[in-house]
Amino acid sequence: LLIQLSYTAGGAPRALNASGTRFSLRPHHRFTRAVIYTMEFFNRGISGHKVSDLKSRWQKDAINMKPDLLSILIGVNDVSRGGGKRVPLDRWETDYRFILDASRKADAGLPIVLLDPFVLRSGRLRNETAWEHWRGEVDKLRAIVAQLAKNYDAIHVKTQEVFDAAAKAVSPE
Repeated sequence: LLIQLSYTAGGAPRALNASGTRFSLRPHHRFTRAVIYTMEFFNRGISGHKVSDLKSRWQKDAINMKPDLLSILIGVNDVSRGGGKRVPLDRWETDYRFILDASRKADAGLPIVLLDPFVLRSGRLRNETAWEHWRGEVDKLRAIVAQLAKNYDAIHVKTQEVFDAAAKAVSPE
């Protein structure tokens, strides 16, 4: 997932959603006049892609866009497309590091947000064996993401923890 925020003073705030439709954003603050910015969000996520797929298109889909902020959520497809096998963790981390290294090389000061991959116990994952495999693999990837966030001075969003808490309050179905 790539999110690019471009801040330009003046004009009406806009965002571009995944379908390419522009919609208005208007920041408000009770105590100060709002400064108007133009913000564009670009989602470069492709359903079913794994970290190796992201690596192969990184230059075109991320680096060439010169983002002001970058967020990445990747990993669950590495589990789902693995045919029940374990994710090759060394290779997964190497590919992810390639993405982060390329991003830092292009812009050393680029703010980066890394989101943990996550799964919910719903659908086919209600099966205990499937759940244990998927959650176990995702937890391994989450540990790598946490370490990468530290290594690359990135913001780390513990997405799985958020969804686990939400699933305790309401059904993940």
